[in-house]
Amino acid sequence: MRLAHSIARLCKRDTAAVENVEVVRRGFAAWDRGDHGAVMADFTSDIEIDASERILNPAVYTGIDGAMRFSQEIAETWGEFHVEVEELLPAGDQVVVLVHSTGQGRASGAPVDSRAAWVVVVSEGKVKRMRLYRDRARALAAAGVGVVVQQFADTNARDFRAVMEAYAQGVELVMHGDKGGILSRTATGKQAVGEWFGDWFRQFSRDYRFEIEEARGIGNRVLIVASHHGRGRDSGVPVEEQWAYLYGVRDGKVDLVELWGDRDARAAALAAVGPADAVRGHFEAFDHGGLDAVAEFWHPDVDWRAVEGAADDVGVIRGPDALRRYYQDWIDTLDELQARVEEIVSEAGERIAASVRNSGRGKASGVQTEGRYFVACTVRDGRIVSGREYETREQALEAVGSESPL
Repeated sequence: MRLAHSIARLCKRDTAAVENVEVVRRGFAAWDRGDHGAVMADFTSDIEIDASERILNPAVYTGIDGAMRFSQEIAETWGEFHVEVEELLPAGDQVVVLVHSTGQGRASGAPVDSRAAWVVVVSEGKVKRMRLYRDRARALAAAGVGVVVQQFADTNARDFRAVMEAYAQGVELVMHGDKGGILSRTATGKQAVGEWFGDWFRQFSRDYRFEIEEARGIGNRVLIVASHHGRGRDSGVPVEEQWAYLYGVRDGKVDLVELWGDRDARAAALAAVGPADAVRGHFEAFDHGGLDAVAEFWHPDVDWRAVEGAADDVGVIRGPDALRRYYQDWIDTLDELQARVEEIVSEAGERIAASVRNSGRGKASGVQTEGRYFVACTVRDGRIVSGREYETREQALEAVGSESPL
């Protein structure tokens, strides 16, 4: 009976994924042809459309009235506007939609031609939430968090068929540190990784479980910090440990699992983040964790400088405490402060050049502000050692010793 239930659940999940993709495909097709009635019919009554990363009129819209206002603003802004779906990627109850948008300003006649992504959450056959990402990598990472969190939930429920379904055929596992015991340090392929975790679970009692303490995307990776609870199968000795994981998710499937079980597991996992993802994670942390999360990406000897001669240029800022004060001034000045890497324009070892867009609303004035600048960063062991802000792409490329973007 348990096997039959697991198979039925897995088949149901696969069917739901196909249906979710079809719901989203249908909705974007209706949007492109201007059939707003058909679009609204596929929304839940509490639909949320997060377009806060949009350049013009960034905002979050809630409910059917909000969704109608979102559509009306697009019609008022653009005389002609088309959204071409380039790819639909299922990820649990989410669908990542890679889109190519083209149009022409109604008043200015200025053309638009951009590629972005939406992460769409589908619930019981209707769209419940949509969030726009100008950086496709961030959209994929956000969806990847959902895939990994669901896999942990399936593990706790002992639905191992669903757990295995989340893995790509060529998934790789790498075990770091000394907590693996008799287990091998690596495993490659879906079957081998499944057997590795089977051997792991056979060491513990049936009540062994995970509790996720942190789950977030860092660039193209998913960071999980989880506590393990249970008892040794033979010894009965209680097990209470914290582990950290870095996952890679591609096309809705887990293709990489790295594990750390040392005392400083979380710090070790963050140190393993690649230079480009560390820069992305540094700026994205403003959205989900505030200044404490941002500071985790700073090297103890970090130094930083704003654009030379800009209003916020105070010279070279040395050390985490000084850099924290610099960013705190911005937080005290702006509500809804966000920063995101639009593009990694050069990556040469530990030297990264990137374009960054930040936005916020003045606490005193209420005026929305947005800016774009470029950074050149040096990253070692997952932490930023040095950062400089520049007005132009060319200046940032020169700073990292690159003559051309990636």
